[in-house]
Amino acid sequence: MNNKQLKGMGLLFFTATLYGLYGIYARLIALEFNVFTQNWVRNFFVLLLAIILIFLLKQKWKKIAKKDVPWIVGWVLCDIFFVIALFISFNTLLIGTALFLLYAGSTIAGYFAGTLLLKEKLTKIKIAAILFSVIGLLFIYGGQIHSANIFFLILGLSAGIVGGLWFVFPKLISSRYPKLQLIALDAGGILLVNLLLAGIYNQSVPPLTISLAWLGIFLYGITQLVGDLLVIRGFRLVEAHVGSLILPLEAVFGALFAYLFFKEMLPITTLFGGLLILIGAFLPNLQKI
Repeated sequence: MNNKQLKGMGLLFFTATLYGLYGIYARLIALEFNVFTQNWVRNFFVLLLAIILIFLLKQKWKKIAKKDVPWIVGWVLCDIFFVIALFISFNTLLIGTALFLLYAGSTIAGYFAGTLLLKEKLTKIKIAAILFSVIGLLFIYGGQIHSANIFFLILGLSAGIVGGLWFVFPKLISSRYPKLQLIALDAGGILLVNLLLAGIYNQSVPPLTISLAWLGIFLYGITQLVGDLLVIRGFRLVEAHVGSLILPLEAVFGALFAYLFFKEMLPITTLFGGLLILIGAFLPNLQKI
């Protein structure tokens, strides 16, 4: 393992820690915001920050090449679905459950996208890791099938699948574009779609005051900007297979934060299923180390 790969893994590990806070932010935001409103307001904040940083750092806006348009559009569309599904999952399921579902789906999608789109080799140990994730999913579904709406369980898994594609797509986009430009395009797409949906469903913005909900918006926005920059950089330094297996650590941090802030305890079947998912996440990385 070279220094480039170690750096990429380190960036993604730190990102997993940051992403573990998303569930906490989502719960705070839901005190006052509806799903579409919080998405467009938060991404307006992210877009504004990205534009300010582009100006301060004197980065040039690169013209998008035709070959990159499909991947950038697909990348943004995946994130639009991802942020909506994730917010709903955090506020209808236990945070730990939502995160385990999210990263089981992300791991599986990352494997298949890496194999089919990036021609990365699918080894026996990686196949074993997929099986651990699938079995872990069965324990989570089996343990909560009677206590949680199956629709929201499937929604959490679906968020993970499109999230896995979102992590992989930057490897298919030319590296000539500044990372802040990609973040601005991503945030702008989410902003426009959710602003339209908020208008259709008459979701208004709560008054701007000093409150936990607005604090959650700003903290979520800053974390999103920093985390997304690190994800783009990290996935350019490591294989999509490996990167998709580091980020499940968010589930560990998220479950820990959920316990510290909300005293949420996961059912034993969910904990066991989550453990299997994490074992699957570590197997290929242990082999590399």
